[in-house]
Amino acid sequence: DLCQSLIKGAKENGAQIFEDTALDAINTHNGRVHSVVANGTTIQCESVVLCSGLWSRENALLAGHAVPVWPCHHYYLLTQPLPGFEQTLPTLSDHDQSLYIRDDSGGLLVGCFEAHAKAIDVDTIGRHSPFALLQEDWDHFEPVMQAGLHRIPALAEAEVRTLLNGPESFTPDGNFLLGESGTTDGLYFGCGMNSVGLASAGGAGWALANAITSGTMPFDLSELDPQRFHPCFSDIEILSKRVPEVLGKHYAISFPGRQWQSARNLRRLPLDPLWRELGAVMGEVNGWERPLYFDKNATPGDSIRHADDDQLTFGQPLWFSQTRDEVLNTINNAGLFDLSTFGRFKIYGEYSLDFLQYVCSNSVDVTPGHCCYTLLLNEDGGITFDAVVFRLAIDEFILSVGSAEVQRTSSWLRRCYQQFQLSITNAQKSGQACPPKDLPINNLSEATAAISLAGPGSDRILHQFCNDFTPPHFFKHKSVSVSGIEIIVACLSYTGERGFELICASQDVTMVVRKLLLLGANPAGLYAQTSMRIEKGFSAYRHEMDTDIRPVEVDLQHFVKSEPAFLGQNALSQLDNTDATTTLLYLSTSKTDPLMLGNEPVYFNGQLIGKTTSAAYGYRLKQQIAIAQVKRALLPETFADNNTENTADACVEVDVAGRRVSVNASRQVLFDPDSRLSRTPAS
Repeated sequence: DLCQSLIKGAKENGAQIFEDTALDAINTHNGRVHSVVANGTTIQCESVVLCSGLWSRENALLAGHAVPVWPCHHYYLLTQPLPGFEQTLPTLSDHDQSLYIRDDSGGLLVGCFEAHAKAIDVDTIGRHSPFALLQEDWDHFEPVMQAGLHRIPALAEAEVRTLLNGPESFTPDGNFLLGESGTTDGLYFGCGMNSVGLASAGGAGWALANAITSGTMPFDLSELDPQRFHPCFSDIEILSKRVPEVLGKHYAISFPGRQWQSARNLRRLPLDPLWRELGAVMGEVNGWERPLYFDKNATPGDSIRHADDDQLTFGQPLWFSQTRDEVLNTINNAGLFDLSTFGRFKIYGEYSLDFLQYVCSNSVDVTPGHCCYTLLLNEDGGITFDAVVFRLAIDEFILSVGSAEVQRTSSWLRRCYQQFQLSITNAQKSGQACPPKDLPINNLSEATAAISLAGPGSDRILHQFCNDFTPPHFFKHKSVSVSGIEIIVACLSYTGERGFELICASQDVTMVVRKLLLLGANPAGLYAQTSMRIEKGFSAYRHEMDTDIRPVEVDLQHFVKSEPAFLGQNALSQLDNTDATTTLLYLSTSKTDPLMLGNEPVYFNGQLIGKTTSAAYGYRLKQQIAIAQVKRALLPETFADNNTENTADACVEVDVAGRRVSVNASRQVLFDPDSRLSRTPAS
C-alpha cells in the first residue's frame, strides 16, 4: 500500500514508472554513469540508484562494481484468525529466543532471526521472480515454533495458514548500503536493508535525494557508506559465509569486544605469523586481522576467538590484565604497535604541493624531512578525514590515514583532484601547463608496513637498532638503511608517550620487528593503544570526529591555516570560534563499576549536555576515562575556553547502564597536557 501511494505521488509530480522492466546495462564513460538500457531501450541519465534488494549485486556488476550484499533464508509463519487478535496489537519481540510475533489479518505472524541461518544461492531465485518464495523447511523452523509456543500458548490451538520462506539480503556488518559507489560517479545504492527497509525508507530516500542534488549527504552517514567495505567482502564465497552470522546476530546483544567469527583471515598483515607466535588475539579491521591484545596462553590457531559471546560482559573485560601489562611495558620501556592497517598514499609530481594545500586544512609546505598533522574537510567545513603528511621531497609526499578510511580516501582524493584541476585550469592563461589528467598517486597501503615504537626506551632502542643513528626530532622524519632495509623513521606517537613510526617495505618488516623485540621492545595491541589515546585526549575519526564536526568543536582549530585557500575554508571563514555548538570534555572517575563504554549520556546539574564519544580504563591514571562531546552553551563558566585547567565544581554525571556516575570533568586533557613527554627524549 505504501509503495502504491509513493508511486501515485511520484507520477503526480512528473515521474515515470516502468514496471516489469529488466535492467540490461548501465553504461559509463570516463568513470561516470551516462545511460541505462532497460528492455532494450536506452535512457540517458546522470544518476542511477540501485534499490533492487538481493539483485543489487547483479545489477551493480553491469557498471563494473561489486556490491557486498547477499541473501539469506528468512522464515515466518502465518496462522488463521484467532479469538482476541481481531484488533491491532503491539509487536512482541523475544530476543533471547530470536523471535518476533505480531498480529496479521486476525491471526498471528511468528518470525525469527535464528542463530544458525542459511545463505541462498541467488541462481535458485532468478532475477525475473521478484515475488518468488523458497521451499518450506519445517525442520529448520521447529526450534522457533517451540519458542513461540512457550511465549504464546494460544499458538498451540492455531491453525497454520502457511510457512513463508523468503529471501532477505544482508551486508557483512548488518548495516545497509546508502550513498554513492565511490568508483563510478552517479552510481548510488540503497540496498541491503533487510528488515529495516520500511522503517528507514523515508530518511534513506531523503538522504539519497540530497546526495544526488547537492553532492553530499545531509549529515554524517559513514556507518552506511558503501565504501566502508574492502573489495574482499564482495566475494560470493565470503559473503555466503558471513551473512548467516549477520542474520543470527540481528537480535544478539552487542557486547563490547564482540567479533565476527565467520569469514575471517581475509587479509593478513605482514607480521601476522610473528604476532600469532607471540600470542596475539586478533580482531578484524577493514578485513585485516590486527592484534587486539597479547595472551601468552592463547592458541595461535584459535587467536581470533578472543571470547565467545557467553564470556563477553559489560563489566571488566577478560583482556583487562593483558592490556594493563602492555600499557605498563610501554610506559616503563617501549611498546610495539602494528599500524600496517593504516592507509598510505604517495602523492608526487609538479602539482603535488598545490593539490595537498588545496585539500589539507593545515599547511603541508614544510621542509622535506618534516611531517604534519592535518584535517581534510568538506565544503561545509566538516571533517572528512584526519591524516599525517610526510614530506619526502619538494614534490613528493606520503599521506597516512586511518584503517577504516582507505577506500573512501582513494575515491575522495580522486574527486578533489578533479575539482582542483578545474580550478587551476580556469585560473591559468592559455598556453600554460595544466595539471596531468589523472592524479599522480600510488596507494602504498599493502606494499608497505608501519610500526609504532613508543615509550621512554624508544630512543635507546632506535639508537642501537640503527647503529648509532640519531632519532629525528618531534614531527620530523629521517630515512635510514639497516642491513639493506630502507626505513622511514618519524618522531610521532598516538599514545602520548615519546615514540616513533617506522615505515618500510612489507617484506622487510618482520626482520625489523624481530630485532626491535630483541632490543627490549614489547608487543602491544589495539586495546592498549586506545586506552593511551583517550588518556592523552587524542580525537579519533568516527568517535570525536565526523563530517558534521568542525575543527573548533574538537579543539583542533590550530591545525587550520589562514592561507593558501583550502577546501572548506569558505564555510569556516563565516564562523567565529565562539560559534561552535559543541566542545570536548575530558572525564575521569576512580569508580570501576559500572564501566563507561562510549555513547553514554552526560549531565550537568541534572541537564543533558552531551554524550561520551570514547571511553576506556586509563592504566597510567588508574581511573576510568572518557572523552565527551557536549553543548558549549550549556557549560558553566568554569569550563570557559580561557579556563581549561579548571575542573568545574558543579555536578557532572554520566549515565552508565542506567546509573548516574559522578565524574571529574575538565577542558584540559587528562595526561601530559603540554605534550612534554612525547616531545623530549628520555634522559
